[in-house]
Amino acid sequence: MRLASISSRPLLRWTLIVGPGESLGFAVPAAVGAIFVTSGAPALVLYMAIVVAGACEGAVLGASQAYALRSHLPAVEGGRWVAYTALGAAGAWALGMLPSTLHDFGAPLAVTIATGIVAAPLLVLSLAGPQAHLLRNHLARAWRWVPINVLAWAVALPLTFIPGIFVGEDSSTATIVVAFGLGGVGMAFIAAAVTGAGLLWMLGGNPQADPADGPGT
Repeated sequence: MRLASISSRPLLRWTLIVGPGESLGFAVPAAVGAIFVTSGAPALVLYMAIVVAGACEGAVLGASQAYALRSHLPAVEGGRWVAYTALGAAGAWALGMLPSTLHDFGAPLAVTIATGIVAAPLLVLSLAGPQAHLLRNHLARAWRWVPINVLAWAVALPLTFIPGIFVGEDSSTATIVVAFGLGGVGMAFIAAAVTGAGLLWMLGGNPQADPADGPGT
């Protein structure tokens, strides 16, 4: 199935469901991080708070994805999808926050950089891997969900950094919140669009895999 042949209606539906879900979910760790940083919380407390907030983000994202999946793979258990996504998101935030947390604890720069290099690929795997594990009983070659997510977040995440170009120390709090909020929403919708296109591409060759095929198909 070529990407050009993907129907716009199901892609739009997925994007309009998952995009707001990720936008809302991302607001949780963003708000928690802002509160704990401005309050001067210790590095370990901030780390643990962000990981818990990341699990909340994953639960919201997972719920929106599970709802959107009903139209394509109704046999996928929504509750398990939400739980796996929440755990995966918590793991992703734990890995993503590890380098800066080690730096705050006085770790050498080389250790911080090495940790970031090792954590980067594991970060994406921690989120998409559990989801792919669930999909393999319902969809052929479910492992493709992992590189699709790698692509989605590689394209989407830069939008969260772009606002930093336009705001500075003299910017008002409202301006900073709006700028980074828009960046987060843009990230969410682009990630949703790419994962939606990827899912529809995966479904093209086998719209609904026979569960009898079993794991590993």
